Amino acid sequence: MTDSGHILNRLYLGKFVYMFYLLKGLFTYEPTAVRVTVDQKQYTFSNAWLVTVANHPYYGGGMKIAPFAQSNDQQFDVIVVNDVSRLKLLALFVTVFWGGHIKMKEVHTFRGKYIHICSNTSLPLHADGEQIGEGEITISVNKQVRVFR
Repeated sequence: MTDSGHILNRLYLGKFVYMFYLLKGLFTYEPTAVRVTVDQKQYTFSNAWLVTVANHPYYGGGMKIAPFAQSNDQQFDVIVVNDVSRLKLLALFVTVFWGGHIKMKEVHTFRGKYIHICSNTSLPLHADGEQIGEGEITISVNKQVRVFR
C-alpha cells in the first residue's frame, strides 16, 4: 500500500483508498488480454481491467465484489471486468458496493474449484489487499485453498 493508502486508513477513511487507486488506475492502467481457465474451460478476454477470484462476497471497504461467493462452498467466484470504457468503469465502481456490477454486460462471472489466470503481459497479483508479485497464477480448492505462482 502506498503512503496515501496508509494515511487514509489511519484517519479511518479506508474506503477512500479504493477510490484513490481507482482514479489512479483509470488514467495509468491499460486493459490487457487475459486467459482465464475455470475447471478446464478456457475463456479469453481482449481488454480486461480486472480479474478477481473470491471465496467471500466482500472486498475491504464494504465492496460486494462477488455477491454470491460463500467461504464454505469449496468453490471460487471469478469476476472479470472486460471491454469497458473508462467512464463506464467509474459507474461500475459505484455499483460494486451493493453487487449491482454483475448485471452489467462487461462483467463476467464464473464459479469453480480450479482457476488459472495468465496473460502475455506481466500482471500485478494481489492477495487480501497486498501485492504478492506479478505474472500468472493458479488457485485451486482441494480441502484447502492453494495458490501457485
